[in-house]
Amino acid sequence: MKVLILGATGFIGSALLDRLSSDGHAVTGLGRNVARARLKRPDAQWLAADLAGMRKAGDWRPFVESHDVIVNCAGALQDGLADDVAATQERAMLALYEAAKASPMRIVQISAPSGTAGSDSAFLATKFRADEALAASGVAHVILRPALVLGRNAHGGSALLRALAALPFAIPLVHAGSRVETVAMSDVAEAVSAALRG
Repeated sequence: MKVLILGATGFIGSALLDRLSSDGHAVTGLGRNVARARLKRPDAQWLAADLAGMRKAGDWRPFVESHDVIVNCAGALQDGLADDVAATQERAMLALYEAAKASPMRIVQISAPSGTAGSDSAFLATKFRADEALAASGVAHVILRPALVLGRNAHGGSALLRALAALPFAIPLVHAGSRVETVAMSDVAEAVSAALRG
């Protein structure tokens, strides 16, 4: 299958690029900085685009027409100089769903668990609204909601958790009754691979 991965330079996207390529799919990564992406993965196919600017169905038609599946791993944790959460995670996705309505393509959406703390944050709120729009769009889709994804190339909070776990002394428990659900990157990759197999 011809697969386009949105956010292919990120933590989950880069792992999926490797896995789906090894599954034998023709995989293309989409990212803002293709030159930097090619330095990390020179053998991969890359297309340059900024999702925040892709707000019309016409912006997506060339991608929809040339791929069988789009895997959306793109996300912005917060607004910043280079990131617009609502534009990237919601408005661009609504335009994608509109473009995909008349096509036989599938969308695999990597989202977040619902009902979690912080559901009113811009990151989660826009993810959930995009999920609802995808579910109502009529486009063939799978929405995956992994919890905290752990993997070798993790950064941010999950890397901090792994580092703390390796310390040779006891760590004081804060919010000891709170649950932390984790999932291995390999399991996320297997789920996406299975979604592509149908």
